Amino acid sequence: RGWRRLLEGILASTMGVGGSKPLEADPRCAALAPVWGPFVDAFVDTLHANGAAVHPPPPRATSALSRFSWRRADVLTPSGEEKVPNAAASETHALRSPGAPGPVFRPAVRRLVAVGDLHGDLAKTKEALVAGGLMDPSTERWSGGTTTAVQVGDQLDRGGDEVAILLLLERLRKEARDAGGELVVMNGNHETLNVAGRFRYATADGLEDFRRWRGRQCMGAAMKHACGVGPGECSLV
Repeated sequence: RGWRRLLEGILASTMGVGGSKPLEADPRCAALAPVWGPFVDAFVDTLHANGAAVHPPPPRATSALSRFSWRRADVLTPSGEEKVPNAAASETHALRSPGAPGPVFRPAVRRLVAVGDLHGDLAKTKEALVAGGLMDPSTERWSGGTTTAVQVGDQLDRGGDEVAILLLLERLRKEARDAGGELVVMNGNHETLNVAGRFRYATADGLEDFRRWRGRQCMGAAMKHACGVGPGECSLV
């Protein structure tokens, strides 16, 4: 009920109070919709990360599933032609993920830091990152400069902060790349166990963490749907 009132307040302040027609039928929604989806993504990601700042996703490229027909500069080529949806989606994904795994063998780097098992303990994760000179303790931003850091896996199991740890690592990966460094996040045996459906090391707190994750994802989908964003566009590519 609290989330519903928050959503109604946001939409009322944006679209005006007293309107009763569906948002997708309101012409003003064409101006709101291109930024509404990325806003909801950033809002939900920040909840997942337990309040730590999360980089807003890039604007979503228009797809055939959209109910609106606006054209955006970020989905046009320099000559003014519209990019094909798959290319635009790939560019969007590239901003959120480093892409395909790199080579097995890497050249030597000036400074290399390895971080071991995290196992759902957000406080200890932050302590390890600060101890390694990778994260500023006051801002929780990447402070490793051009350092290459490797988190050797086992983010999951045995703790209740798994989702927040995954969001923290994702954010730091981008910040490291922007600073000329690199944060490599590997899968360990516990990630493999979870993918295989073997949850013997999962805890009640961990299960509750993912229950909250699903609830927040559903809330985000409902918020997007209120502004006419179709089901196929409720998640980043």
